[in-house]
Amino acid sequence: FILGLAKKVILANNIARIAETIYAGDSAVYGTTLYWLAAVAYALQIYFDFSGYSDMAIGLGRMFGFHFRENFNYPYTATTIKEFWRRWHISLSGWFRDYLYIPLGGNRKGNARTWLNRLLVFFATGLWHGASWTFVFWGLWHGLFSVLEDCGAIPVDKLKGRRIGQLYTLLVVVLGFTLFRADTLAQAGAMYAAMFSGVGLHWLGTAAVWAKFTPAFALTLCSALFLCTPIAKAH
Repeated sequence: FILGLAKKVILANNIARIAETIYAGDSAVYGTTLYWLAAVAYALQIYFDFSGYSDMAIGLGRMFGFHFRENFNYPYTATTIKEFWRRWHISLSGWFRDYLYIPLGGNRKGNARTWLNRLLVFFATGLWHGASWTFVFWGLWHGLFSVLEDCGAIPVDKLKGRRIGQLYTLLVVVLGFTLFRADTLAQAGAMYAAMFSGVGLHWLGTAAVWAKFTPAFALTLCSALFLCTPIAKAH
């Protein structure tokens, strides 16, 4: 329970300060560099938020004699999107598999039906997080890459277990969380445009952000990057 509380209070809450400041700002002011920082920061924030809550629930359960399964298994080390969802929010993924994907027919009715079923499951996964188009398109974004991997459009065999696969998965996940965090689709579109246009590589007009980028925050960010990998467990 204490480990989960530490994830939430020490890591997630402190990392959130940078992400929230940038998301509340103007893309014309912050631009490419800081939006990539916000995207990475939010990906770490949501991981330590969710896994922290899960650890606290596991800890409380053990106090009363219940043993719950781990809900996150180092998802940012995944080398495909399908593997990511076997590691991320495992209880939610399992629930949708058992109560939606399999009743829809799973993978038993041909490729086209299998891919449709996956898209429907990810659509429902997005809607489960909230009645907003940003959540719906976030779910469909993951569903699209899951289908592309399954149909061979993305060479999964060349990605599995390799660093290039991890980089590909992280890019898809971080861009997806950018959409997930945005207040509107228009804001998400403006952020993507800024992230990939190269505009705003200057450091002007960012005093509000860099005031929060203290040595303590830098240490927290580095700690979060380390603790979301199995290397931390090995030590």
